Amino acid sequence: MITATGTTSQVTRLQPRDLRGLRSPGARNKTPAVGPPRRVLLVIDSLNGGGAERYVADLAIALRSRGWDVEVACSVAGAWAAPLRASNVPVNVLAGSLVTRRLSLRYVRALRRLLVQGRYDVVHAHLYASAAAAAAAAPRNTPLVLTEHTEGPWRSWRARAVSRWFYRRASHIVAVSTAIRNVLVDAYHVPPARIEVLSAIHALPLRPDAPQPGGERSAVVGFAGQLTPEKGADVFLRAASLVARVVPEARFVVIGDGRLRRELEALAGDLGLPEESVRFLGFRDDAADLIAGLDILAVPSRSDGTPLVVGEAMTAGVPVVASRVGGLPDQVTHRRTGLLVDPEDPEGLAAALVSLLLAPDEARQLGEAGRAYAARFSHAALVDRMEEVYSEAHQAPPHRRPSPLSARPRPTSG
Repeated sequence: MITATGTTSQVTRLQPRDLRGLRSPGARNKTPAVGPPRRVLLVIDSLNGGGAERYVADLAIALRSRGWDVEVACSVAGAWAAPLRASNVPVNVLAGSLVTRRLSLRYVRALRRLLVQGRYDVVHAHLYASAAAAAAAAPRNTPLVLTEHTEGPWRSWRARAVSRWFYRRASHIVAVSTAIRNVLVDAYHVPPARIEVLSAIHALPLRPDAPQPGGERSAVVGFAGQLTPEKGADVFLRAASLVARVVPEARFVVIGDGRLRRELEALAGDLGLPEESVRFLGFRDDAADLIAGLDILAVPSRSDGTPLVVGEAMTAGVPVVASRVGGLPDQVTHRRTGLLVDPEDPEGLAAALVSLLLAPDEARQLGEAGRAYAARFSHAALVDRMEEVYSEAHQAPPHRRPSPLSARPRPTSG
């Protein structure tokens, strides 16, 4: 079920001055929660094909399979709406356009209406815009859980002020990497006791007949992720052009979509990469299977949490070459379960890729070590712990929960 709220396409932006006028209905209700939580709302900016969006879809489907009454709310739908609907998870679309990286009054109001109607036991928000909207909209007696997927290097002083506010509002904060936890503690002064590190883990099993993304059995090196600056697809293409000079039979694939796609396709041409050697596959719902068909996965991120694609590659025994940033060193141990390189370094990335392409035995050993490491973790264990987090948040007395208006930002008019 997809519902839509609102007809105007204009999105009102708030500045961090005052959310006094956004006090949620029921904010003064201090009736203690009774019984175990069973009704949860997952809130995320969109259901487009990114890692955080996949995380939410996997979590919602798993919770539904365990008997939870779970729904998803977002500003716009996207590719992950279909598997959610197929699993009987309602999807509530609350805006006519994407709300991301901003605090939207329209999104807050639509989310508040949904929360009043839905009477959820727990609200679990993901990504900046949805965390801010949920913090403003959630009633005082409804616990708020946040999962932080990124270190947020893009945030301005104003966005950082809003972030500090919604971190204070949350009863529990989950960080997907130790690097994110450290940012929350050091830059936002979140008490360490309120943060739990739970690495993102993929859920969908691989099919045994995984397709070969290169369409042939030349060595295939792949990138998988959203085509945004922080993911570093441009670094991958620059490295690919260097690899092709040494291993001309190598083929390269870019799995994923985003606003930089046309620019990246033009860059591939400018770098002299022929169409037959590099393919842009766009968003694919079988991305995990495509990753399983790679010889090497490159993850040249400028910043990142713990991307699901790394776990998918490791599970399939595909060696990973990743940037030494964010949560990637939590996932990849250099020369043991993969290779780490400096970010913004196409030459270093190319050298690492060439070293594995020319030494297939070493690549195979790293892939098998990665497979053994990935086998230690499971999505079921992640969901187990998330259920416990919901129960802990739900059982906390309302007076122990942070106030929706504590350390409140101030909106400007309009």
